[in-house]
Amino acid sequence: MKKKSFVVITILLVAIILGLSAYIAYDKGLFDNKKGSKKETKTIENSDEKSQEKTKDFDLKEAEELLDKFGFNENIGCFSSKIYDGYYSDSYKQIIALNNAFKNKNLITSKKCSEVYSSDKYSKEYMAYKGDYGVCNEEHGTSIVSYDEANKIYKEMYGVDIPKKGVNSTSISGLYYKFYDYIESLDSFAKIECGGCGGACSDEKSYFDINKLKSAHIKDNTLIVEIYHNILELKDGINRDGEYQFVSTTKTMNIELSSKNIDDAKKEVEEKYLDKLDVYEIEFVKKGENYIFKSLTKKLS
Repeated sequence: MKKKSFVVITILLVAIILGLSAYIAYDKGLFDNKKGSKKETKTIENSDEKSQEKTKDFDLKEAEELLDKFGFNENIGCFSSKIYDGYYSDSYKQIIALNNAFKNKNLITSKKCSEVYSSDKYSKEYMAYKGDYGVCNEEHGTSIVSYDEANKIYKEMYGVDIPKKGVNSTSISGLYYKFYDYIESLDSFAKIECGGCGGACSDEKSYFDINKLKSAHIKDNTLIVEIYHNILELKDGINRDGEYQFVSTTKTMNIELSSKNIDDAKKEVEEKYLDKLDVYEIEFVKKGENYIFKSLTKKLS
């Protein structure tokens, strides 16, 4: 009888232990992932909140200074065209970095052309020393910046070393004149002139450009700057009543304006029709104290 009671008690104890184990497992979410799912969802939500908190507005004045530094406000052709209308190439990067270097008087050394070029480089045709990417007129002389100084600026802007070669801006635009030679014997860049450049813009006075900062924000180490940009044309048109009106033509549409001169038309577009213009996105990556250019893309409408 005692043996039978012992067996019954043992069975009851095992049942109780198994029941407690099952409850604990359920409470921890091992048999049902609903609790775990709730915890996971909460974690994801918190992660999204943190991600949103990292996106901050960027100072617009500082953004404008970056646009200047990286050549986005540089006129490269007729009608105040900008690099948005072309291609932000390696050549353009080199030109902009060298432009910045030669703006710093502390980096410049003035030289006679004969101190930079050997006598066999003198051309009677050009009445100047002929370099690989332009000419050096002895009457004007030239100025040089050492490779190390130029490279420091280029690397801060683009994250890599500047090529040891000259560059000619006419590859960017036929009416954009910047010429730099690399002088191997001096390990320096020389600012020179065009040898026989020609061409001129039309006298057409009806074109104007809009180049306006839309927004700037930074997330983690990535800075995104958005720009409204178009070259527009102010011209005569006819409205439904048959009256002549002034309209501005963009690449994709006409915008009917009440303005009858360039200054007023530009102001009217900026105040009322920015949403009709192309938007470009410029991306930089922050590295230490520097913003390094990454990409320029036109956003889809």
